[in-house]
Amino acid sequence: MEGLELELSFLLEGKSVAVVGEYDTKRPNLRDDFVPLIKRTVCYIVCGVIFNEAGEVLMMQEAKASCYGKWYLPAGRMEPDETIVEAVKREVLEETGLEFEPDTLLAIQISTGIWYRYIFTGQITGGTLKTKDKGDKESLQAKWCSMNDINMGKHGSVPLRGNDILPLIKMANDYRTESLSERHRHNLPVINAHRQLVLRLVIIHTEVHTGALFVLRRTDSNPHLPTCVISPSDPSIFTALNLVLQDAFGKCENLVRKVAGVLTVEHSGKPQYKNDGICLTLLVDLKTENEVFPSTTNDQYTCSRLENEDVIRDLSLRMNTKFNVKLVSLH
Repeated sequence: MEGLELELSFLLEGKSVAVVGEYDTKRPNLRDDFVPLIKRTVCYIVCGVIFNEAGEVLMMQEAKASCYGKWYLPAGRMEPDETIVEAVKREVLEETGLEFEPDTLLAIQISTGIWYRYIFTGQITGGTLKTKDKGDKESLQAKWCSMNDINMGKHGSVPLRGNDILPLIKMANDYRTESLSERHRHNLPVINAHRQLVLRLVIIHTEVHTGALFVLRRTDSNPHLPTCVISPSDPSIFTALNLVLQDAFGKCENLVRKVAGVLTVEHSGKPQYKNDGICLTLLVDLKTENEVFPSTTNDQYTCSRLENEDVIRDLSLRMNTKFNVKLVSLH
């Protein structure tokens, strides 16, 4: 296995892949001086959705004046010089008193080009549950809550700070109760340094009549998957996706069947303020009117037929969204 198929196999296994040269699709509206900096120019939020053996969810009671006394999942903003995993472990410990070991990313929520929330689930490995007498500026207390209490919302014993966490709790509950063969494998962020917000795209298409699987690639001296910088002014990540489609095919309308999910998240965060960028690898299933891969209008792109049976089988499986980390655009 060589070249593009080797790159795909690494990504499907949740490993990092180097970005080749400069990013492919240029952003005419991207400020030359924009640099992702944690808590300055980008906002990365982490959240833990954690269940105990009784099926109860770990919740914390807010100490902030704006939502004092309300309940929420343990969550908060990443700090400089942190990895994404370090951040979620710290937030859970600070707000609940419990030590958390994440198993996997469940989803990434994106509001704009510079706002990302990483949703994890996993196991409690130690610590002591924070009680009222241990309350501090991080939280008043923490407790395990039944699904019934949570679903009752403002009428129950755990009035929520916001209903936005209800879909996250359902997602995590579905994940933990599904069999291993019916959910995505454990997938955690990979440590890899990036100085920009980068979108790497695995754009695929299966021919109906032949069953052949094709993938869009760059035709540079070192063929690779297309990349694009996510602009801070983008209303959603789909802006960058559409730019790549326009660059390759001259259009983007009526091309995308579905975004199947995120294959990898790459981030370093170290040293402080040097590598606060990310790289998201997105799997996209392409639709065309005649069910064949459209011809590229840019000679820097081509559509390559895959031959490796393991890569083809894994990609075909991952077209089902339940086998990938979910991408949720809030716009």
